[in-house]
Amino acid sequence: MGKAAPRRLPRRRLRQHGRRPLLAAEEFPTIEAQNEERAKLHGIIEKLVVWENSADEKLLAEARWQIARSVARARNEAPPPEDDPAAVLGWLAARAPAVYDPFCGGGSIPLEAQRLGLRAVGTDLNPVAVLITKALIELPPKFRDQPPANPDADPMGTNRVLLCGPCICSRARPTR
Repeated sequence: MGKAAPRRLPRRRLRQHGRRPLLAAEEFPTIEAQNEERAKLHGIIEKLVVWENSADEKLLAEARWQIARSVARARNEAPPPEDDPAAVLGWLAARAPAVYDPFCGGGSIPLEAQRLGLRAVGTDLNPVAVLITKALIELPPKFRDQPPANPDADPMGTNRVLLCGPCICSRARPTR
């Protein structure tokens, strides 16, 4: 009896904006193309972690589109149009799987998923960690666009005065 021929895995095809189906291997056919794409994605991540970029809508839209493109590739679908951030968010809400963090702790992964417009599920055995995560993820959206409870509040904390008793501070205390 002869050897059985090696079984070939089916090639996945992608539909991209009305063009012929594109093989995933054709999108990045060489090691150089793969490394270039990897460097581009790492560049987006490096920009996202900078605190000053946390509200940069252009950067968030670029990251969301890259996520949508990846999900579309896995689902053999066309990604949403890159130039319409609202369509990308809607597409992600409808088609992207939820981000699952089984040991969510302080909730940083669900928070980042929420910031990128993804659904997130976080669990933890520690009830304190669950409480912290719930306070971080669920409460702020409920009070979004609401005025402060105290109209005289200083939201940035720049006018905060610490009242303290006898302590070591910059002022010299009188000696007896």
